[in-house]
Amino acid sequence: MQVIDRRIQRTEELALLKGRMEQTAGTVLVTPYLTAHLARRCVELGLQFIDGAGNIHLRLPGLHLCIIGNRAPEDQDRFARNHTFKGFNRKGLQVVFGLLADPALLQAPYRELARATGVAVGTVGEVLKDLAEAGLLLNQGRKRALIQEDRLLEGWIANYPYKLRPNLNPRRYRALRPQGWPTDTLDPLQAQWGGEVAADRLTGHLQPARFILYTVVPPEKLATHLRLRPDPAGDVEILERFWHFPNPPGYPADLVPPLLVHADLIASGDPRNVDLARMIHVTHPAP
Repeated sequence: MQVIDRRIQRTEELALLKGRMEQTAGTVLVTPYLTAHLARRCVELGLQFIDGAGNIHLRLPGLHLCIIGNRAPEDQDRFARNHTFKGFNRKGLQVVFGLLADPALLQAPYRELARATGVAVGTVGEVLKDLAEAGLLLNQGRKRALIQEDRLLEGWIANYPYKLRPNLNPRRYRALRPQGWPTDTLDPLQAQWGGEVAADRLTGHLQPARFILYTVVPPEKLATHLRLRPDPAGDVEILERFWHFPNPPGYPADLVPPLLVHADLIASGDPRNVDLARMIHVTHPAP
């Protein structure tokens, strides 16, 4: 029996996980907690699971176990019901991104953290308070430290495509001359590559078919510079950049931080991208 140990927060994650679990018969998902909705979806997909609250779905020779509806301990339940967790709302995701992508911001004053992540100073205080109450942030005097960072990382990746990304004014384009595109060098202060282009640069294992750019300039201006035309079905996507801090030394200045590369690859739903996301998580972990 093979075990997959990970936290699940959205039904879309189960669809991705199904393909991986079907590669080895008898694979079981072990997770801290599954809501009743997620547990029922696992049963519908034929996924076996065990969670820390005693929910279970197992099919063994001569035995079928299925228990759904046990509640999680209060702290885990609050985190699982992430619609009440400020760290995973739109602005909270921006703050958490800063903490994960640039650990120096953990010790920064509220005002500096707000400027770096594009939120109000009051939002910073609310998010940090929520993180501490959820057992994800430790305050020791003037020092702060993330606890269970992997748990926070998984939550950010799961929520980014639904709660923050749609608010980044995404627009699609197509190159006027696709052959050999892109040929222009980006000014990292104005735009950075994400998604498949960044994954190819970081791993060398992908021929990009879709192109993602994050920019601080008006999308139309960048599109003109790169000779792009609007196309709702285009393979080039331009989004607003929501963070305002540099990449660490040694990491390419014209690429978005690895956490965002990872999130966009997972959100694509393409199995090859999901595998590359895992590779990038290993080769370029959070600083």
